[in-house]
Parts: sequence; structure tokens; C-alpha cells
Amino acid sequence: MKESKKELRGSIVPLVTPFRNGSLDEAALAALIEWQIQSGSHGISVTGTTGEPTALTRAERERVIQLTAQVIKGRLPFVAGTGSNNFDETLHFTRFAQKAGADAVLVITPYYVRPSQEGLYQHFKGIADSVEIPLILYNIPSRSAVNLEIDTVERLRENCKNIVGIKEANHDFSHITRLLGKLGRDFLVYSGIELLCFPVLAIGVFSFGMMAGSVFATMRGTGRTVLLAIAAAQLAAYTAWMLAHDAYRYVVLDTTIAMAALALLHGWSAATRRDEASFWVIAGIGVSAAAAAVQYHGIALHEHLNHNDLYHLIQLAGMVLFYRGGKLFRDRTAADRA
Repeated sequence: MKESKKELRGSIVPLVTPFRNGSLDEAALAALIEWQIQSGSHGISVTGTTGEPTALTRAERERVIQLTAQVIKGRLPFVAGTGSNNFDETLHFTRFAQKAGADAVLVITPYYVRPSQEGLYQHFKGIADSVEIPLILYNIPSRSAVNLEIDTVERLRENCKNIVGIKEANHDFSHITRLLGKLGRDFLVYSGIELLCFPVLAIGVFSFGMMAGSVFATMRGTGRTVLLAIAAAQLAAYTAWMLAHDAYRYVVLDTTIAMAALALLHGWSAATRRDEASFWVIAGIGVSAAAAAVQYHGIALHEHLNHNDLYHLIQLAGMVLFYRGGKLFRDRTAADRA
């Protein structure tokens, strides 16, 4: 099995399959791949849902996989979508991707036929046992009309050494939470839904594979700063939701995970001033979350330091962090304009 598991993290962007005059536009595909690499994406995925593989002929699908491998030349991880609702066809494309040089394959649950959990287990195990390439399960109930249950995923992980993770395009947030708890941090879980990306990053998901990665790749300077501000607002909203559901402990503990995920996914060097500003802003959010938890649950550390006093002290610390981050952003913006 290829030792690429540790690299399959970050923003793995699924690409469209460009056509011109009814034929695969190889030049456009090569240019799109190159643009993603130059824009800082951490990985590329082709012939997945976004690439509309069911609309491609077998030859076209093989050519997309082959051309992608030739253009990337090992510069970043490459994941090929090889699944279908036909076992033999899935096995064929998986073997082809392995031979072409893909770093991993993404195999969807068989759609339309709605197999049982045992049927899903046998399908994925049969594919995994026939190849050595790392395999990522793809659970997308809204498209396939079947949900890959957590117990089935656990069986597959235990019995197939090359099944390294799962892409969850699942709107059931509790399902993803239970999946992480059951399979542990070593099993790679990817988010496939834009609206849930930030919350699932906060609870421990390692990566995402979404079209939003293409939008982010176009951003520079202030654009990425604005995106960070939106992400911060999402975290604040998520924090409020967790507090309302008496789950503050998860917000406080997982803030550091969210910070690390932001630094990774945004691809900013720790040495840059903009990334330093990001750190201070997210740290401020984390401290504010802690302050909200103190206030909400009436936590007091000492008889002369009640929860209101502690809340104001922690909030003051959060304001200092926000101020530092904002000043760095402001200085950077002024330098860009100059």
C-alpha cells in the first residue's frame, strides 16, 4: 500500500470535467489542475460527484484519471473517484487508477440499488481486497439513497488495512460525531458539505473535499482575510449552538483543533504576519467561548471571584487578543495599499 495516508489532508478540491464541442477538453483540464496547484490546494480529486463520472464514457473517465496523474507528477496528492453501482466496473476503475499513479481512490456507496449494510460491506471489502492503493469510502446518502452505517465502517476498517478514511457528505451532524468517537483520530474523516465544513472541522474532521476549495483558490490578500472573518463568525455561531445544548465542554476543548485546521486549510506560513493575525483572532474566539461557558454555567474559582467577575476577566483577555489580531490585519492592509 502506498504510504500517502498522512498527506491526504487539507483542502482536497474536486474538479469538474471540462468539455468543448462535445469532447473532453484536455488542455482545459490540465490548466485547471495547474491552477489549483499554483493556488495552494493541498490535493486534487477527479471523477467524483463534481466530475460527473456517470456522464462519461469508460474511455473518457480513464483519460481524466491518466491525464491528472501526468500533469500532477507527484507534486501533491491525487484522489481518483472510481466508484459506481456496478462492482466489476468499480473494480476496473480502481485498478486503473492504481496503475495510473493515483495516491488514493474515492469509492462511493452503490447508488440507486440501495444495498443492505452487509451488501455494502461485501462490496467495499471486495474492492479493497483486490488492490493495494489507499481507499476512501464515500458516504453520500442524498445521492445514493443509502447510508453507510458506523458499525459497517468499523468492520471495514478492522478487516481492510487499505481503507484509510471516509468522505462524509452527510447532513446528520450527530452521525459524524459518533463516527469520530467510534473510529478514533487515526481514521481520516473528510467533510463533503460546505455548510457543515467548519463545524465538523471544529469537532475533529481532518479535511474537506468540496467545490468551495476552487473559490478559495481565487482569493488573495484581503479576500482571504474576509474568508477568515466569515469562518470566525461561523465558529461563534457554532459555539452559541453548543452552549444552548449544554455542550460547552466540546467548544472549549476543540477550539485548538479548529485553529490548527484553519492554519492548515488556509495554507498560510506561520512566519507571515497575516497568519499571525489569524492566530490571535481565533485565539480570541476561543477565549470568548470559555468566557461564555463560565457565565452560562456559573463557574467560580474562589469565593471572592464569582462567575461574573471571572467572565469579565476572561472576556478582557479575549478583547486583548482580538485587538492584537485586528491591528496586524490593519497594518497588513495599509502595507498592501501602499
